Amino acid sequence: MLFNMRSVYLYFFLFAFSAVTMAQEVEIQVVPEVQGQFVNYHVKVGGFENMVGAQGTFEWDPDSIDFFEVSYIALPGMNSNNFNLTQADSGRLVYLWFGVGSGFTLEACETLFTFRFRILKGVAELRQRQEGLLAVEFTNSDFEQVGVTTFMVEECVYSSVENPSVYSKKVSFFPNPVRAGELIHLKFNGETGPNTIELFDPLGRSFLLHAINTSNGIAFPIPAQLPSGIYRLRLNQPGNALYSLIIIN
Repeated sequence: MLFNMRSVYLYFFLFAFSAVTMAQEVEIQVVPEVQGQFVNYHVKVGGFENMVGAQGTFEWDPDSIDFFEVSYIALPGMNSNNFNLTQADSGRLVYLWFGVGSGFTLEACETLFTFRFRILKGVAELRQRQEGLLAVEFTNSDFEQVGVTTFMVEECVYSSVENPSVYSKKVSFFPNPVRAGELIHLKFNGETGPNTIELFDPLGRSFLLHAINTSNGIAFPIPAQLPSGIYRLRLNQPGNALYSLIIIN
């Protein structure tokens, strides 16, 4: 009955807000933590502000990891009854939550959920369904559907997408957005730039980019075959790694 009511709500919501541009972006970063024969997947967030609704489907390879428990839930009023565990053995976990009041906020890189798995063959990718029935969807206190991107990362580092072009006082890059096949230029204030940078797509796959010299300084060619989307950019500086987001059109 709960999911039928959700379907009615969804149809109404999509009709009423189909012309509204998503004005907010939530970034989900899944951080694995191996503990012996178990792995904890900490689902951390950025931009999670004034949320009143959340749904989604986590999926994984059941031959690699075996679901054990939901060990942590940050959302108020949410418990194990908000998770459909009937398909966990086949690598799927559905969640559904409705909040109250003016909405619920988590600080950047706070944990939304933690899932615990037994390791069978190795740490697997924990991903969220982006399309289809019960795909990931967050709703804010204005009843607007917000954009969501998901990454598998080694550690959570969140940069606001409201101003993704400057993520360090000493480093900036342009243009952003950038087209696949074009150059992204980096500016270093008083520092020598790196010879390589890394891009990570929402599935956690990495792409190593090599620097070239241009009249504007250091630049990195964006591979022409990369699909459109939001990517994480990492600069590996000595003793430090700088992260931000880049939009590829």
